[in-house]
Amino acid sequence: MILTQLKSVYYDEGPHALPLGRIESCRMQGITCTSYNSLYAQIDPVVLPDVLSLVGERCSVNDMYCGLLATVPDLVSLINKPAVLKERMNDKKKEITNLTTEYNQKVRALFAEINELNEELQMITD
Repeated sequence: MILTQLKSVYYDEGPHALPLGRIESCRMQGITCTSYNSLYAQIDPVVLPDVLSLVGERCSVNDMYCGLLATVPDLVSLINKPAVLKERMNDKKKEITNLTTEYNQKVRALFAEINELNEELQMITD
């Protein structure tokens, strides 16, 4: 069904061009065919990435563009935003830990240099 809906024979080359197969299918069903939104709205968001992959493999760039425009809200809803935010927070904490370790090593190296200079100074002044 999806391949029939997404045939690449167009009656219009504009940004909202629709495949003839989609137009014919809509006429047979008595549906007004205005855009891809009605097609993608009926697809479970969980399978949208697979559908978009199929569109990308077998259809034109215009099909892919229209599909992405129609599905962005549904695709974004699939993202587990709290998990993404927690992962980013953990990455930042690891970065802080690495920077702190690096800082502490640098401070120890500088104190070691100060001690060497201090010893040298005492040898000169004694």
